[in-house]
Amino acid sequence: MVEELKRAVGRYLLAPGMVGYMLASKEAEGLRQLEACTRLRLASTLHLLREREWDFFMVVFSAVDSVQHCFWKYMDPNSVARPRSERRRFGDAIPRTYEAMDKAVAQIREALPEDTTLVSCLTTERGRASWRPSR
Repeated sequence: MVEELKRAVGRYLLAPGMVGYMLASKEAEGLRQLEACTRLRLASTLHLLREREWDFFMVVFSAVDSVQHCFWKYMDPNSVARPRSERRRFGDAIPRTYEAMDKAVAQIREALPEDTTLVSCLTTERGRASWRPSR
């Protein structure tokens, strides 16, 4: 299946490595990789839904959890913890990710046969709080 997905979508990015980007102060690149991971996972999902018959199919998108951990600190427009320029640059990262996930679920729903039940769960085990490296 790995080779099939490579042919169909190019590559499969399991996880973008957000913590490494954040520790290296490469937030913009981390966000780009997170968005790429979501696009590739969606493309892989749509390909597999089109090409095979399934009794059960499950896909996990981890972008919402990752983006909340890494970008929550930019959400508060009054925070003095991050420079205003950074808050302007990354303050919409979380809402943008939720919007991308809404669109992904809609595309998956459209790709499913009419008699299919779609169960969509949005979970984050520790989100809505800033991730801080231990020192």
